[in-house]
Amino acid sequence: MSAFVCQPEHIGLVAAYVARSNHPSGQDKRTEQAVRYALTLARQNIDSVAARYPGDKDGERPGCALKDQQIISLSAIWAEHFSKNLHPATPVEIIKLAQCLSYQSCETSDYETTTAARIVGWAITAASRNLPGYEAANWEYNFPTRPQAVIDYLQGDL
Repeated sequence: MSAFVCQPEHIGLVAAYVARSNHPSGQDKRTEQAVRYALTLARQNIDSVAARYPGDKDGERPGCALKDQQIISLSAIWAEHFSKNLHPATPVEIIKLAQCLSYQSCETSDYETTTAARIVGWAITAASRNLPGYEAANWEYNFPTRPQAVIDYLQGDL
């Protein structure tokens, strides 16, 4: 199976994580945005699977064994729930869930330009920033010693 419809709670959790990252203290705005993100992600996931398996009917697509509208609605309900309650996922789990969702949602020809692709990217970025050691890591890298080839180049010897 190349693509499947993710579970609504999977979609809702990714959506809520992004919304929580964008609005850490604004509960109403966070919930509203989480729901919007979930709706977008669910629709793209369904569209992707429908594009990959055009003969499959609503409710018969691989993955979540629900009708399309149920998946969309339940994803929004889960997003609202997770936006109001702490979710159990670690940053690494969010990254993996987002990557899975991206993989399951990329079968449409325009995926890379969709809002869903941007939301998934935001989730990965937000989770990456919450990884242990992220804040302490260098923002820029400068190697402490230069190899001879670099020294030769800078001296014009190459």
